[in-house]
Amino acid sequence: MITWRGWAVVLVAALGGCQPLPPRQVAMRQYSPVLNKAGPEPVQGPAGVAARWSFSAARTACTAHAAALHAPLDVTVRVDDSVHVTMASNGRGRFAAPGGHGPAMIAFAGPGGRWRLHGSRRGGTASATRPLDDSGVTDLLAAVEGGAFTMTAGRWRSGALDVPGAGVSGRDWIGCVRGRQHAPTAPATG
Repeated sequence: MITWRGWAVVLVAALGGCQPLPPRQVAMRQYSPVLNKAGPEPVQGPAGVAARWSFSAARTACTAHAAALHAPLDVTVRVDDSVHVTMASNGRGRFAAPGGHGPAMIAFAGPGGRWRLHGSRRGGTASATRPLDDSGVTDLLAAVEGGAFTMTAGRWRSGALDVPGAGVSGRDWIGCVRGRQHAPTAPATG
């Protein structure tokens, strides 16, 4: 015969397996031409600064620029199916990057998604390149919907560059980007 304590143990064991599912997390996409090396977590950077978007479209490239006092960001999409991202630190205040050169990472996180690019750093400027594929277009769309960019070099992390949603001008720029995707390159003249 099972006692009330036995039934209590059975009940607790049965209910222990009925945990609610954890909330759905947005997956972080990552393009890295270099294997990730495990290392210590970067030192947390200071609070962010607000930036404003501006966009331009030319025959050979679509360019997005996020301007802030100490940390400009440029995203250039060229007809060679590549995305070039450059984030700079002018060496003052919250964005004082360590000197020298080496590996770096530019990361984005916002309501539309999270992604990071591995590249290189020279002084206070990090740059990274990735192919312009469907995933790249989705990542750029997330960026113009608003969020925060950060630059990491070793254990140093910049303050966040907070970009607002770009609205109609951002959607128009994404149209330019989609037009560059798999666009034929201009023939050489000579």
